[in-house]
Amino acid sequence: MSDASFRLFPPDADVADLVDCFWIVEDPDTAPRERKIIPDGFPELIFHYGDPYDIRRADNWERQPRSLAAGQMSRHFFLRNTGRSAMIGVKLKPWALYHLFGHLGAMRDRVAALSEIYRGADALQAAVLAADGGHARRRELADALQRLRPAASAPAPVIEALRIIFDSQGTAPIADICTRLRLHPRSLERAFDRHVGLSPKLYSRVIRFNAIFKVVRREGATLSDLSFHAGYYDQPHFHRNFKAFTGENPSEYPFAQASMANLFLDRA
Repeated sequence: MSDASFRLFPPDADVADLVDCFWIVEDPDTAPRERKIIPDGFPELIFHYGDPYDIRRADNWERQPRSLAAGQMSRHFFLRNTGRSAMIGVKLKPWALYHLFGHLGAMRDRVAALSEIYRGADALQAAVLAADGGHARRRELADALQRLRPAASAPAPVIEALRIIFDSQGTAPIADICTRLRLHPRSLERAFDRHVGLSPKLYSRVIRFNAIFKVVRREGATLSDLSFHAGYYDQPHFHRNFKAFTGENPSEYPFAQASMANLFLDRA
């Protein structure tokens, strides 16, 4: 793992409204290794310019194509390299996958070939894989997003509800959000199902779970600290949610490990 590289990059200003971040993972070690991926609330596009990966969501491993789209995730899954790892991805804003490619209800808890949702996938894959270096690959992706950019953004209530969820680290009650936005809860739920891909309640749970990884950065943080500062009011609730998303107890989770899951969850 000493030669492995996990890097995050902020988006350029021209796509900052669509992109949360770009990321690159490279590892020359060809020995197969399982990597757990945990929900973080952001759909993404992924391109392998190294060897492809296998994915396991239940009992069976399946080979992935080189270009992928990942919808909103509500539970963890596993990846396994088949050789040298080299991939670039773009974490999109929570609503951007729908606005770039259309209604994606079927993409919840799915990692699918990009060609399933975008007919220009082969050309984009060829351009990204042929680009010389990380900066050029990021620019190819940014230019593609600019070409795909829709005329309209997400509805203002969705954007505002997401802002409240992020500002509160997922602890704002959905009823309070609806009151502030003068929306019926069912209207907000329908809007989130269409534009985000998860219900407001489940999305808030994902974001509250993510807050744990920000508290971990504090030197000497205990499990009680993680629970309290992430908005969990009792330890059993904290443990149930942590295990639901990771499959592990918080006392056993490798927070300090350099991994793909921690790369995404630990970003500011």
